[in-house]
Amino acid sequence: MHHVYVDYRADLNTPFYVGKGNDDRVADFKNRNVIWRRIVRKHGVRREIVLTLENDHDTILSEEIRLIRELKTRDYRGGSNLTDGGEGSLGWNPTAETRKHMREAKLGKKLPIEHVSKMLSSRKEHYASDKGIATREALSVASQNMWKDPSHRQRMTETHSGERNGRAVITEDDVRQLRLEWSLINSSVRGVTKQFCVKHANRLGMTNENVYGIITHRSWKHVI
Repeated sequence: MHHVYVDYRADLNTPFYVGKGNDDRVADFKNRNVIWRRIVRKHGVRREIVLTLENDHDTILSEEIRLIRELKTRDYRGGSNLTDGGEGSLGWNPTAETRKHMREAKLGKKLPIEHVSKMLSSRKEHYASDKGIATREALSVASQNMWKDPSHRQRMTETHSGERNGRAVITEDDVRQLRLEWSLINSSVRGVTKQFCVKHANRLGMTNENVYGIITHRSWKHVI
């Protein structure tokens, strides 16, 4: 079963967080963001399940987004939702300082081979299991239904492009600077494109492909 729930301050009974998840997630009062923990530590919490459905994932997502907007639990005084709700990091826009920390955390960092092997093995086992197959089929149907909705596509574009994508480690100014420096390069010289991409990928904590996409305008197309 999947639920949408609302957390209220125990002292004033005012809503400060809207969430979604299965039974385990609803029962979890530990793995929460720092703002949620501060509010609960100071004021206490009362959790109320407002919607329970078995297979209608789209409705669960839509209801979470609606309640966050209606109850004003994001970017308002006293709220602790960090995103607009729905899938992933919808609406989360990290500060320049946060992006810097994200970038520095990725620079030169590689997972141990043993850890990577364990992750791959676990993933293969899950994908081959009946549960894994059923999960992929359900997610595929839910994703197809969501993307059929023009308003969903527009909302995703508005909230996930460029700096508005919570996983972006660069800013629009970085993109403009990259393109400016690339415009001064003689790209006809053999190997210069790869050298440029490698240099700036290492500097910015990105992949060579990311840099190439930016300088060729295949990504960050909205930045002029």
